[in-house]
Parts: sequence; structure tokens; C-alpha cells
Amino acid sequence: MYIFQSEYRKTLLNHLKEWISTGVYYPVHLQLQKVYKELGYKEGDIPNAEYLSFRTFAIPIYADPVVAKIYNRGNNGFQIKGDMAN
Repeated sequence: MYIFQSEYRKTLLNHLKEWISTGVYYPVHLQLQKVYKELGYKEGDIPNAEYLSFRTFAIPIYADPVVAKIYNRGNNGFQIKGDMAN
């Protein structure tokens, strides 16, 4: 699978679901999951993990490289190229 990050994750995932499956594997920061509760972490303790948990998502790897050419254009949003752009 390919792992991406984007500040526009929600919009991008809504657009991608028309063509490919996507996944958000850690919608809750790891340190806030039940299994780690006894460690006593609270929101804000690990800001990098929290930042990434809101931005990352995965798409499957396909044999056809045209299927998923995605890149982030910074503050101007995202652009999808290849077969999915139509």
C-alpha cells in the first residue's frame, strides 16, 4: 500500500472513493487508544503523532501506475492526475 498525508485528507478521500479503496489506519492517535490508557498520555503530549493521525491515509498498490498518481500542491489544494482526473 501507499501511505500519503494531506491537510485535505477528508476531501481527498471523498473524491478517491469513487475509484479506489482507501484507509485511515489510525483515526485515533496511538497514545489515546484504550490499549495505552494506563500509560497516562493525554491529548497534546505527542503533537507529531496527533498531527499525522489527522493527515495520513493509505491506498492500495496497483500494477498500473496511472491508477493513482496523486500529489499535494501545498496551500492550493491537491490535484489528481491520470485516469482518475476525468
